[in-house]
Amino acid sequence: MGIWKIDEPESYFRNELWLDDEEKRFLDSISNENRRLQWLSSRLLIRRIINPKGQILMEWDGFGKPIIINYDFEVAITHCRDMVGVIVGDRKTGIDIEQKTDKIVRIARKFVNDKEAGFIEPQHRLDYLLVIWACKETLFKYVGGGGIDFKAHLHVQPFKIAEKGVVEMKYTKNVLQVQKLHYEWVDDHILVYCI
Repeated sequence: MGIWKIDEPESYFRNELWLDDEEKRFLDSISNENRRLQWLSSRLLIRRIINPKGQILMEWDGFGKPIIINYDFEVAITHCRDMVGVIVGDRKTGIDIEQKTDKIVRIARKFVNDKEAGFIEPQHRLDYLLVIWACKETLFKYVGGGGIDFKAHLHVQPFKIAEKGVVEMKYTKNVLQVQKLHYEWVDDHILVYCI
């Protein structure tokens, strides 16, 4: 797993990566500078983790999940403004990073179910909402596929907010699956991952 705080200009990443013509065309099609930096830094982070002898070839499935096609690794990617996170390994993974902002409060009713609302401590509401959202995003990436309802199919079990910890979750679409997720605060971001 790696985290990258993007402070470098785009030229730094272009010089560090071996981009083929197709990747250069794709990168040039991204008009948002921040998105280009996120894409480049995630690719460099994957490269640094794997340390390959050649180029890393990637594609994305129909649901946006990244796939490394020329190495036998699973990969999960997340980004939020100037932070990028990557997990590369020999099994399914999930990762999410979210900046601490109160925007999450406005959409909480869309992803927090009644049981989860019941264990949120009011004085730490924002922190709980961020962890719950990031956990659900992480498990969504881990499970993959579509048609997942964040309130009905993804259930965060009661936990106490801390600087870092482990959260148990249940995925209930089609079959019951229980997964442990790890979380920790990195600067003003919450990082959640499962392996």
